[in-house]
Amino acid sequence: MIDKENQFSAGFAFKGSMNSGRYTGWLEQVFAPCLRSPEKSVLIIDNASHHPKEAIRDIADEYGFTVIFLPKYSPDLNPIEKFWANLKNWLRLHMREFGTFWEGLFHAFECR
Repeated sequence: MIDKENQFSAGFAFKGSMNSGRYTGWLEQVFAPCLRSPEKSVLIIDNASHHPKEAIRDIADEYGFTVIFLPKYSPDLNPIEKFWANLKNWLRLHMREFGTFWEGLFHAFECR
């Protein structure tokens, strides 16, 4: 999650593939509790297969935030695409400074 001060929070790193259970678990257990003003918060989300629309809408209703689903393919409208592009570029430039990918990734998030 990136707030209006461009600060990152509610991160979630794991080994393996994302699925709807992991995503909705993160949404309920990590994302929603981080919201300072749920009624003023908007989750803008793409249509990845692990984003179950009804479950996400139910969680949003329960915690009081708004959800907007992007059109089917719209990377230019999705701010997270730019964030990940910058993060991947930083990792490409600095990865040799770290022993493992995970060390580099954790350091990248600490620097932001």
